[in-house]
Amino acid sequence: MNFEYHYIYLLFTFFLGIYFSAILLNKDWVLFPGDGKYNFDYFIKIFGRTIVRIFIGTLTLIGIGITFSLFYIQEKKININNLKLNNMNLEDYFEKIRQDPNLAYPILLGIAIFVFIGIIFDWDWIFDPRGNSKLRYHLELWGRKNVRIYSGITFLIIIICLSYIVVFNKK
Repeated sequence: MNFEYHYIYLLFTFFLGIYFSAILLNKDWVLFPGDGKYNFDYFIKIFGRTIVRIFIGTLTLIGIGITFSLFYIQEKKININNLKLNNMNLEDYFEKIRQDPNLAYPILLGIAIFVFIGIIFDWDWIFDPRGNSKLRYHLELWGRKNVRIYSGITFLIIIICLSYIVVFNKK
């Protein structure tokens, strides 16, 4: 099995996307507040918090563009003409998934990434305890923060395993 190193660029793009969405949502951990030794406090004092956020957001967008461009350049298997030819014959995708179960893994990976992002940003519908007695029991026992941490770790392991299956389980 060969490790296709250009998928690391895609992973960097994913994490930079999470960081950029945290900048847009005005999360405090983005600027690493602290004692001013290894963070942006010095620049915040000089330029202001908003200007520093805009600058860091711009750098993050540039990083997203560069890493995704590197991934796309390295991924020479995907050709626009082949995509056009493949999409001309639209078939039933459920039939394809039934014939080749490996096609379901990218869909599961997308769902797992979506839920993982929901866990990070504490979306209410992820941990809605109404009507779920087991979730309500765990939330009362461990607290919302600990349940989020352990769920995040679990979904991160699921994402890593599904990524491995998607990348290395090609025919």
